[in-house]
Amino acid sequence: MIQLGDIRDAVSAGKTIWQYHSSQMLIERRIASADVIASIIDGEVIEEYHNDKPFPSMLILGWIGNRPIHTVCSFNDSIGMVHIITVYEPDLDHFEADFRTRRSKIHE
Repeated sequence: MIQLGDIRDAVSAGKTIWQYHSSQMLIERRIASADVIASIIDGEVIEEYHNDKPFPSMLILGWIGNRPIHTVCSFNDSIGMVHIITVYEPDLDHFEADFRTRRSKIHE
């Protein structure tokens, strides 16, 4: 099972692989990669996706000052690398004000 401590240790050591999508999101959303790393190190796991392939992943909530950042990442324990899958700033349309809790979908 994926452990936040393993992810923190790996990103602290620079053992990260930025997926193409996450790299694009950094540019589009004007988020610095160093801020993402800091938000992972100080962040908290708010969701886990045990069935993701090729590795289980997790959603981490971190903060850049007052700006919430969500990072989805996975950990390849065989090589000790973190895969940064996507990064985004959560919004109140999809999350409660704590940015930890997903809003219920409204049925039309």
